[in-house]
Amino acid sequence: MSIYLHLQILGSRFLDILFPKKPIVVELERKASNHALLDLPSAEETSLSHCSALFSYKDAHVRELIWQIKYQKNRMLTQEVSRLLYESILDDIQDSFYFKKQEQILLVSVPSTRKRKRERGGNQSERITITILSYDTENMFEYYPDTIKKIRDTVSQTKTKNRAERLKNLTGAFVVQDSEKVKGRRVILIDDVVTTGSTLKEMRDLLKDAGAKSVESFVIAH
Repeated sequence: MSIYLHLQILGSRFLDILFPKKPIVVELERKASNHALLDLPSAEETSLSHCSALFSYKDAHVRELIWQIKYQKNRMLTQEVSRLLYESILDDIQDSFYFKKQEQILLVSVPSTRKRKRERGGNQSERITITILSYDTENMFEYYPDTIKKIRDTVSQTKTKNRAERLKNLTGAFVVQDSEKVKGRRVILIDDVVTTGSTLKEMRDLLKDAGAKSVESFVIAH
């Protein structure tokens, strides 16, 4: 073990003594280290087309998992969840990728505005997507961070009253930066949580309008 890694481990243990983690976080990290996060409740069947989710957001452990990834930037949980998303994507695409000799699939993370990224210390969807790419030893995916840019802040979709309000909230919020990178491509959207599905639908419509051949979504929870 390198001195640097040894110091990192010691530093992490020291911080754990000073600032003990909540039992639920300890439990989640234990599951992650044992590759047992799939013990968490699976996502229920949804009417959202072209969207796959790993876990049910109704579960308290899943909500804490999302909080840790989104706001605490928990590396262990981000790493393991990204691995599970990678495997879920592989299950969906592997046959068509090999037998139809597809070109690289374009990964697109759901973007945040600069203001929101500063407030949260980054974008969790970007972190997840970049971590997914670290497992891509067969070079099946391609990723451009700014394929879609969010050009204005929006109210959380969970706080809107109805479908019309959700659609109005998102209108003009996103823009495809370079349609040439999208045209004719199979695209996979990556995000942490889907609730109403309006954000993913808006992005899917934009990508299709820009010439994407197909657009699917993979998220941690629904």
